[in-house]
Amino acid sequence: MTHRYRSLPGFRPLFLDLYEGGPGAPLVVFVHGGAFLGGSRSVLPPALDGLFELLPRAGLTVASVDYRLSGEEIWPGCVEDVEAAVHWLLERTAAPAVALWGESAGGYLAVTAGLRLAAQGLPVRGLVDWYGPVDFLTMAVEGAPWTDEADSPESRLLGAPVQTVPGLARLANPCRLVTPSSPPLLVMHGTSDELIPYAQALHLAAAYEKAGVACALHPVDKARHGFPGLPQARLLPPVLTFLRSVF
Repeated sequence: MTHRYRSLPGFRPLFLDLYEGGPGAPLVVFVHGGAFLGGSRSVLPPALDGLFELLPRAGLTVASVDYRLSGEEIWPGCVEDVEAAVHWLLERTAAPAVALWGESAGGYLAVTAGLRLAAQGLPVRGLVDWYGPVDFLTMAVEGAPWTDEADSPESRLLGAPVQTVPGLARLANPCRLVTPSSPPLLVMHGTSDELIPYAQALHLAAAYEKAGVACALHPVDKARHGFPGLPQARLLPPVLTFLRSVF
């Protein structure tokens, strides 16, 4: 069922699609990718085809959310939208707890919003990051040189070329939000990702290790961005196992 969860003056209304998993089922909020520039709550990469039917069958309620893109609002607008969606859902469903899962740009948003929400005292039990960026300042030297260009997805998100606003880029880095009370994390990232360097996953895992919080780093050997051509039987079991462990 589709719901409008946020209306801000001067912006388009924001919607989410809710797929019920049964009375009192835990809630998974899914955040789509699209380089912060595009994408839709209703469009999934092939690796996640059928996800919105699979999770309810596993006893989980899932909500797929839209958010303002970088052409509509710069950071942290998109993060605040995901936070607003989680607040809306927890107020209107019987879900006792929530986990956030995102892919690519959505992975960044799931982690960033999830850490912020947990710090607010909300029942965030776990975070799942599929090949998302975290440290925009290091991406160029790690294999994505276009990140520092004025029209890169990360520069558009920040509203200026990444290296010209280092303070803002550091503020946007979710690694700084990790504390000993942060929710457990699962990171899955292709070791041959051509868009978001695998080193980005290592940054996030290192922040969790430093804080002493549970983090499962799951490198997907030789996989490219989006896990093209890989079977769901290889990709989804680690996520389902993780979600069952945190709920």
